[in-house]
Amino acid sequence: YYDEEYASKMSSDAGIYRAYIHDVKESSITSYFDYYFPASDERMVGAFPPLLSATASGHQIGVCWEIVEALARMVTTKTSASGTVYSFSLTKEGTTQVDVIRPSCVADLKAELSKMIAEKHVPVAIKGYMTPDKAVKRYQAAIKFIDTYSHAYISNGPFYLAKVDTSANYAELRAFRDPTYPFTSEYWVKKFSTPVLSIDQMDIPVFNEKGQDIKITLTVTETIYPEDDRMPAAQGAVYLTLITDQGEQRFKAKKVKAGLYEVVIPGSATKTLEAGSYTILGNADIPGAIPAVKPENLIIF
Repeated sequence: YYDEEYASKMSSDAGIYRAYIHDVKESSITSYFDYYFPASDERMVGAFPPLLSATASGHQIGVCWEIVEALARMVTTKTSASGTVYSFSLTKEGTTQVDVIRPSCVADLKAELSKMIAEKHVPVAIKGYMTPDKAVKRYQAAIKFIDTYSHAYISNGPFYLAKVDTSANYAELRAFRDPTYPFTSEYWVKKFSTPVLSIDQMDIPVFNEKGQDIKITLTVTETIYPEDDRMPAAQGAVYLTLITDQGEQRFKAKKVKAGLYEVVIPGSATKTLEAGSYTILGNADIPGAIPAVKPENLIIF
């Protein structure tokens, strides 16, 4: 399917993504993309997981693939049970923006899902691992959800939208509960507890003469996610990256005491630079922790 308004909002990210490889046997998806963020590999790869977005507003709205497919069919074919011509855009003349809450659109979605059941429709993107019979069961489950909750906002998070009243600006979220679920409420908190570093402050001289050493101090704290109790970071690799037109230079910081680190940019690194403002990145990292990155400006004269 192709929709011009949707494409206009998604094309900037689409130009970065290159491919997804879904390994069914290993239950894994590998994402390939053209993007480089030198300060943190973790943040770089974490920014581009596979996603579905059912809006052209620029704000990602995640709903299940059955709803995405039904919306796509309604928009691209310009047909619906009510005769309404839908769009993913709020401003496209002669169309109505799709809305998984609005009763009239939800009724059309339900009708489209019924058509997909009759056709035993399988979206092209998942034909390799979705059978027609399994797809039909998913459509039937979506219709059951719509009949139960009177909307089609079927997401994949730990909560579901149990009630919504737009006239009263009221919505009620309820948590999914399954007595066969094998983990306690504390299990995943402990499982994913992670050291998190933070560069709270970088003390940089206001003016710096090129060709002269520049001393910068960094205040680094550590907490164990999801707690928020901060303490001075007593260990870790702390360094500073100077970014110029000539490339990037990295300088290792020396620990003065827990939480306080000092780095010196040698005069040899700046003697050939033009006077002006340059970006520096403070970095702090320890194995198993989420690294910290703090950008600042360095004035050279």
